[in-house]
Amino acid sequence: MTDNNEKKSDHNSPLSKPESQECCSKTNSCACTVGGEKGIYKFLIIFVIALIAVTYVQNLGGGMSEEAEKLWNTDIEKAQNLARESNKPLLISFHIPKCIWCDRMKSEVYSSDSFCSFASQNLVLLLVNGYKNREFAKKYNINGFPSYVLLNPEGEVITSFSGYMQTDSFISRINTATGQ
Repeated sequence: MTDNNEKKSDHNSPLSKPESQECCSKTNSCACTVGGEKGIYKFLIIFVIALIAVTYVQNLGGGMSEEAEKLWNTDIEKAQNLARESNKPLLISFHIPKCIWCDRMKSEVYSSDSFCSFASQNLVLLLVNGYKNREFAKKYNINGFPSYVLLNPEGEVITSFSGYMQTDSFISRINTATGQ
């Protein structure tokens, strides 16, 4: 009995090696960690699950409201003709898939009541996937996303800018550029 008690007290000693670190003495290496290989795998699994969860949460709400989607054209030629015919400026929004800031513009700014009201009265809107329309994006020197180009009804560039903006700032930027 004393042998068992001695082993238990030895095992609980702060100077004794935990069982999970026995590999260090076998390999003459301290590459093992407390918790052993199972501990590393548990950590990696938890890390990957957390990373997936964060990515999922960041991409929630990346879509536009139904009302907003109705305002946006995706056909470049059709949008250009509509701007010319209606004598309204054409706002081109360049975006790419899985872009957090692009998704936030869609869900927060483009879907807002104030932007939908403003755009329906003052603009023709064109949403362009920068990956699928690389040549069109290159024409306007688009280097980052989201980016915007505002054209007059004749197709001449009024201004261009990029990045996420709050709704009021976005509308103000367009109004300033168009002189409204």
